[in-house]
Amino acid sequence: VGVDDGFFDLGGDSIMSIQLVSRARRAGLELSVRAVFEHRTVAALAEIVTETDTTVTEEPGAGIGDVP
Repeated sequence: VGVDDGFFDLGGDSIMSIQLVSRARRAGLELSVRAVFEHRTVAALAEIVTETDTTVTEEPGAGIGDVP
């Protein structure tokens, strides 16, 4: 994948854009799904993405349990 290839041109879709943003946030990068739609290439996203001070981590056992 080249820096000028479009996310959606390469087969990306709305669900994949949400996954991309989630993974970016876990890596300490602030990015929105809207930004992926508006800035479709790696080069364009690199210009607007920002770094955060912390990475998002999930506590052990979080998200496990009964759902009412």
